[in-house]
Amino acid sequence: LECSAVQTGVSAASIAVRHMNFGNSSDVVYIGYIKNNNAYVSCSPCYTEISRHTWADTGFTEDASEIALAFDGTMPRDVHGNYEFITKNAPWVFWVSDGAVYGQILGQPSKVTLAESNVTKVSAVRAMWSDVPGFDFGLVLFMVINGAIHFRQLIDGVWSDAEPVPTSALPSGKTWTQISAQRTWDYRVDLQ
Repeated sequence: LECSAVQTGVSAASIAVRHMNFGNSSDVVYIGYIKNNNAYVSCSPCYTEISRHTWADTGFTEDASEIALAFDGTMPRDVHGNYEFITKNAPWVFWVSDGAVYGQILGQPSKVTLAESNVTKVSAVRAMWSDVPGFDFGLVLFMVINGAIHFRQLIDGVWSDAEPVPTSALPSGKTWTQISAQRTWDYRVDLQ
């Protein structure tokens, strides 16, 4: 799949990069996108400049209006005190279909329902992890539900219940229509 083919008629997209080995470069970039009300995921090796990537279809397709990709993983420290985000082998794919949110690990047969109705946007990011026991904020899925931002966390293989983002963390009196979550250089989660 050529990059230009992915770009034509796309209404939403999300990118996630696999980085499985400490001290090495990332090896695969994944792009999830919505085209003609269907979600697709393609991937390409990272070893070349983006204009020369050769995109391969992963076989993922679902009816959808929105999509988000994110890797789960850990953030270990080496003997010099340097941290790196080390991903699992395959990303999570989250998609919105008829107001419901579904998720599954790419290539796995089972999917989970993470919200049943009224979701319009999704974004996901791996939050902070440490080898200190009990210090894991999980893979976080953010959702716009009826104009408010909610989240769910995947920690140790268990999804928490959906909760609204505390109003103290957001400007008041807003109806949210878009959402974007990312991790900063010091592993904090930034929500826009």
